[in-house]
Amino acid sequence: MRAQTEIGSILREYGEKIETLGLNSYQLRILRSLRHCRSAALGGHIDACTECGTVRVSYNSCRNRHCPKCQGNKRASWIEAKISELLPVPYFHVVFTLPSELNGICMGHPKEVYTLLFQSAWETLRQFGRGKGISTGMVTILHTWEVSFSCKGVEQSTSGEVCFSVTKIGYCITVHHFATFQKILGCICQASVCASGSHSGVLRSLHS
Repeated sequence: MRAQTEIGSILREYGEKIETLGLNSYQLRILRSLRHCRSAALGGHIDACTECGTVRVSYNSCRNRHCPKCQGNKRASWIEAKISELLPVPYFHVVFTLPSELNGICMGHPKEVYTLLFQSAWETLRQFGRGKGISTGMVTILHTWEVSFSCKGVEQSTSGEVCFSVTKIGYCITVHHFATFQKILGCICQASVCASGSHSGVLRSLHS
């Protein structure tokens, strides 16, 4: 069922007044894409049935990753696929964010920096599990974003974070049975310290 009110229709009603909201150029480009999505501004295409002869004219979509209309089906399919990977047990949500001081290195070496972020966070959580004698299960994704400022020059910034879903129940290595891992959230401050110290030598070599 199509929603009665959509973001695109709201933005089209608001019109050019969005230019006066004090948003930066990146945010304005997103809103323009959402405003023009599936409207005459982006052109259209014709679908015709070779059997019955029915002809349907459709406007093109913006395909912007922020557009709920364009990405709705992809998002639903992705969520369904990830849910199928989860075990029927409770989970913790743990996030490791890349320090802003490393944004400059990340711009030049994104693959290396994000690989280290994954490894550091993964090893840190496994270390806390081993400290309790428990082998935990984890599912993780990488979330990245870029911000550009174009006021008297161009300054680009790239950052990211890894989000973990960690099982509250793990396999106890010593006695070979399943046990709860309830105190992992209380160790987040310690975990951040451990993760920040991991692979520091590699980061210094990328910076030099």
